[in-house]
Amino acid sequence: MDSSVSGKDEIWFLRLCHQVPHELQAYIDGSKYEQSVGSGATVFIGKKIVAQIKLKLDIRYSNNQAEQLAIIKALEAIGSIHTTDINPRTATMFTDNRYTLDSLQNAKYHTYLIKIRKRVAILESSEWKREFLWVTAYTGIYGN
Repeated sequence: MDSSVSGKDEIWFLRLCHQVPHELQAYIDGSKYEQSVGSGATVFIGKKIVAQIKLKLDIRYSNNQAEQLAIIKALEAIGSIHTTDINPRTATMFTDNRYTLDSLQNAKYHTYLIKIRKRVAILESSEWKREFLWVTAYTGIYGN
């Protein structure tokens, strides 16, 4: 995939890159609207898109579940990236879902949260560091 950020989206993206110096970044989003549920993630190394995930989900999924599934898929994609360009191996994941971020800090056992924690453990065993950051929804941030 030979995609990169350009145009007006580049301004937001470069501002975030400047604030967060890690080269690998993932933007995650899930949504539920009337009879439609979907989620997705875009993973960047620098300004280049290295993975893009789009999921159409069953209407029974909640917005939170959609967001959590997108996080799982982004973590899987990050785990499959084999590069020596990122040192230290750090991935920053941006989401506008504060509920999920708060829930990851809690020991409650929800199916998708358990899967996220397992995926994080797999990454960490491969010497990846990760951080989750909250971004404001609907503010024009590219990837969200």
